[in-house]
Amino acid sequence: MSARLVVVGGGPAALEAARAYREAGADGEVVLVSADEHLPYNRPPLSKDFLRGESHEEALPLEDEDFYRRHDIDVRLRTRARALNTGRRVVILSDGARRPGPASSRRPGRGRA
Repeated sequence: MSARLVVVGGGPAALEAARAYREAGADGEVVLVSADEHLPYNRPPLSKDFLRGESHEEALPLEDEDFYRRHDIDVRLRTRARALNTGRRVVILSDGARRPGPASSRRPGRGRA
């Protein structure tokens, strides 16, 4: 069994981290933790095309729900990472859950993970 991966963030980089882990053949648990209420989506088109009415909402998600199921990625929406205990290798989530995982990734950018 491969190491677990906890990815904190809901943007394109978070999706790519989870995707790359799976494409590398890792079969450990993957949890994607995001404060967002939607699956990872294309942020520039949201702020440009979508808000101008030039694209539709269904064009925003980078992958559909089926992608996450097929790749066994547990997506935790509306959930923040409250703390990271590097010594114990545990991420404590805003819902009280503790996610173990020796491999952790946090995407740069907004501070709302």
